[in-house]
Amino acid sequence: MGQRPTPTLLRLIAGESAKHPERVRTDRPKTAAPPALPVGTVLSPAERATWDWLVETIYMPGLHSPGDGPAFLKVARLLTRVNQIDRKLHSQGCLMRHPKTNKPSVSPNAKLSREIWSMLGPALDAIGASPSGRYRFAPPHGKGHDASSWDDFD
Repeated sequence: MGQRPTPTLLRLIAGESAKHPERVRTDRPKTAAPPALPVGTVLSPAERATWDWLVETIYMPGLHSPGDGPAFLKVARLLTRVNQIDRKLHSQGCLMRHPKTNKPSVSPNAKLSREIWSMLGPALDAIGASPSGRYRFAPPHGKGHDASSWDDFD
């Protein structure tokens, strides 16, 4: 039991790292290489374009590393698929006639789009590509943090 440990971010803000540097975790990635595709991964041209866009716009040196490739790959594939499905929805519409009852019903593409969009939110958070994801990866703010904080973050 005992007192709950104070998060590193709060220790840096309070300036405790100057008094007790051994208490501050240095869990920041030490490499500046961009995320790498997992071995054996084959991308379609649309997925490759999305991957390139993600690496160009989301990748942050010193924060992401080659080991983040699977997370970036997941986002690239989800974004590509949802864009393809949404293009179909735009041309065909969200409603269709049910083949057996001939009544209007929701298109399977609309359901699939909704499902992929719901999976995309947590995937974007995981790589820091959404407001809540960026907040988790944000460097410490405020007075009292030392040079070991993320101020020199590129």
